[in-house]
Parts: sequence; C-alpha cells; structure tokens
Amino acid sequence: MLSFARLARYLGEDQPLYGLQPQGMDGNQPHHTRVEDMAAHYIKEMRTLQPHGPYYLGGHCAGSWVAFEMAQQLQAAGEEVQLLVLVDSEPPNIAPPQVPRLKHLAQRAMFYWQDKRLWHAIAWKIQLIYQNLLLLRVGGDEAQRVATIRQAHAQAHRDYRSGQFYGDVTFIRSRESTHLPDKAWHLRWSELISGELHTKIADCTHAGLVLEPGAGELAAAIGAAIEEAQAQ
Repeated sequence: MLSFARLARYLGEDQPLYGLQPQGMDGNQPHHTRVEDMAAHYIKEMRTLQPHGPYYLGGHCAGSWVAFEMAQQLQAAGEEVQLLVLVDSEPPNIAPPQVPRLKHLAQRAMFYWQDKRLWHAIAWKIQLIYQNLLLLRVGGDEAQRVATIRQAHAQAHRDYRSGQFYGDVTFIRSRESTHLPDKAWHLRWSELISGELHTKIADCTHAGLVLEPGAGELAAAIGAAIEEAQAQ
C-alpha cells in the first residue's frame, strides 16, 4: 500500500484515502485465491470504519477488478456506491483483441522511445521480474510471502468472472493507454455497467501512475471525480 502514499499526499489533507492490504501479508492468515473473497474481506475491513454507504471506491490496475467486485457485492447488500473509479485496467470477461506480435512490439517501442520513456519501462519490467522470480526463490520470508500472494492473485484474476454494476463509472486512462490502439479495448468496461463510462486522462505511462510526476496527474483526475460525485 505504500506505493499509494504519493497519491494520498496529492489528494490533500481534507480528502482521506484508505488503502486495503491483501490478507496474508503478515504470514498469520492464508491469502485469498478468489477475487470474490478478496472483495468480501475488504468490505468487512471497510465497514469497521464506515458501516454503511454511500461509498467511494477505486482500484488501480488489477485492483480495479477487486473494487468492481466490491461495488457489486455492496449493491447486492442494498448499499449505495456513490463513486466507482477504475484506473487503467482491462475489463474482465471480455477477450482482448488479437494483435500480431511484431505489430504489438512496434507500437510499444514507438511510444516508449518518445520522451525517454523506454528506459523507464525497461527498469520497471526488470523490477517486476526481480520481485516475482528472484524474491520468490532467495528472498526472505516477507519477500517470499509477497511473491506468493502476487502469483495467487494473478491466478484469481484469470479465473474471475464478474457480474454487472448498476450505475456510472469513472475510468482513468494513462496517456500510454490512449496512444496504443489495442488499448481502446479497455473502454469495453461500458459493457459491464448500466450507466455511463466517464473517461479521464492522466498524462503519464501506466507504470508512472503512482510515481512522480504521474501521481499528481492521477490525483487530479480522482479529485475531479470526487468533486463531481459530491456535487450530485
């Protein structure tokens, strides 16, 4: 959750941001292997602070699926979800477009070559490989728990089949997402909701959404969505 510290600071002292930690990080409880169970657990934790809605929920990348499932479970329980923010993520249940491998690589190379993004992308990918592979084998207990939880969550996302959310959704896309043609598939979130998909753009890469200076861009988009929801 510490990766969202910058985002919290940019949202300001008058707008609390509560992060929900995956179960099993302390090694005392088993980790979840289903998105539905993660969502139910997070709702239980959230209700210790706020027993009833309206709720403002959001999720980044893979966390968007958990937030989306939370919103569905809350609606099924008769609670109001006033705001649901999904950040730069693909929709569940919907098959991605099939892009030829060379075309896929060429599109990304052209985007990342601009403004020296390429080295940032390579460094981010190396970091992921290091965390997911090296730490799992030779890291300490905590590092191995994190790597194991990531693997379990990845499998949970592959198995997840969502229902429908009844209402509007704010979808925040990175500038990277808007520049890559195959990422237009992300807008098919609209097929999983009954209301409107309101799209906002954060001027950064996907990996940079929670880093400087992208966290400021993401916070501005989220802050605007919060103000709009409050005005309603």
